[in-house]
Amino acid sequence: MRQTWPPRFVFVLCLVLTVDLSWSVELTTNMTEILREHKIIPDCVPIEPPQFLEVNYVHTVVEFGIQLDTLTVMYQPTDLKWKAEKDSYYTILLTGLDVPTRENNSVSQYKHWIVGNVPGNAFFAGETIVEYVGTGLPYGKGMHRLVFLVYEQPDKKRIIFDEEIVRKESNKELRMYFCAQKFFRKYNMQTAIAINFMRVEELL
Repeated sequence: MRQTWPPRFVFVLCLVLTVDLSWSVELTTNMTEILREHKIIPDCVPIEPPQFLEVNYVHTVVEFGIQLDTLTVMYQPTDLKWKAEKDSYYTILLTGLDVPTRENNSVSQYKHWIVGNVPGNAFFAGETIVEYVGTGLPYGKGMHRLVFLVYEQPDKKRIIFDEEIVRKESNKELRMYFCAQKFFRKYNMQTAIAINFMRVEELL
C-alpha cells in the first residue's frame, strides 16, 4: 500500500529542508572587501576563507561585521553553522584582535573560545580547549574586533591537543599573547574554511 503523507507533514518537511540548505553560504566579494576594510585581513588571516560562518547568540544573529554590546556576547553562541562534511572534524576559534585597544594591541590576540574535534558542525559535541568568555578586562575602552574561524582538521581525523585547558575562572594571562595562525600551523591546519566577525564596544 502506498504511503500518503499528511499535507502538514509535507509542508514541515519542506521547510526543514529549506532551512538545512540555506546556511551554506560562500563568502561574497563584498564580504571580502569588509574583511580588508576592517583589517581582519591581514591582522588575523592572510586570505579570505571560502565560507561565511553563521553565528547566533540568544536573540541575536551575528551579521558580518555587526556592532554588538558586551551583554550580548557575555555567553557563548547558541548555534554555529557552516558547510561541513559529516565524516570530518573541525576546530572553532573566537579570537580578539585589539587588546587592550586597537591603537595599542600590545597583548596581541586574546583567545576567547577554542573547541576542537568537532564532528561535522555539531560544535556542542567537540572538545573544549578554551572555555568561552566574553569581553571585559583586559579590554580597554573602545571598539574591538572579535573573529570567529573554523578550520578543517587534517585527514578527517581527531587531534590530540597538547594545550593547557583554560577555564572561565583561569588566569586571564593564559588567554593573552595568542596567535591564531601559529596555533593552527602547529596542528597542520593550513587555512580557515569559514569566518565571521563582530565589533564589540567597551564603554568602561
